Amino acid sequence: DTGPLCVEVFAFAVRENQAGEANRRRATRNRIQEAAEDIDDFLSHRPEIQVGVIARTHWEMTQARQSAGTAVAVPDTATFRQMQHLDAVGAADPPEDRDEDLYQTIDVRLNGSTELQLTFNVQRLRAVLGLPSHNAMGSGIFSTFVPSPEPAEDIEDVDHQDD
Repeated sequence: DTGPLCVEVFAFAVRENQAGEANRRRATRNRIQEAAEDIDDFLSHRPEIQVGVIARTHWEMTQARQSAGTAVAVPDTATFRQMQHLDAVGAADPPEDRDEDLYQTIDVRLNGSTELQLTFNVQRLRAVLGLPSHNAMGSGIFSTFVPSPEPAEDIEDVDHQDD
């Protein structure tokens, strides 16, 4: 006789890529400092490798997260290449070559008052706000950006009517 007994068996296995993630560490201040020293040593033996400030900072963070004893190697990731591109854009347009006025005047209203004209030192304002020291919209990456035009005709969204 067979009864209504049903046994379900579940097996759990650790994927290899998840097992490697378990060895990653937090990027603490001390680990970042150690990673910076390791990268300095690595680069001192390889003068042909040039890394800018932005890419270097990213490299230090990712190296600090690696498990202890991981050998230093130049990252081969899309993010690192993007950081290198940002460094190249910044190097191609150094601050002293920028045709930007040192001071800019902005119209401001404080607590509903009439408009006041305030003049700011652009570089100091960027530093206070934590912005890059260059105009990313005026030159470099975004200088040729043109938003795509809106369509002339509004089309009804029939794909998501049942959602």
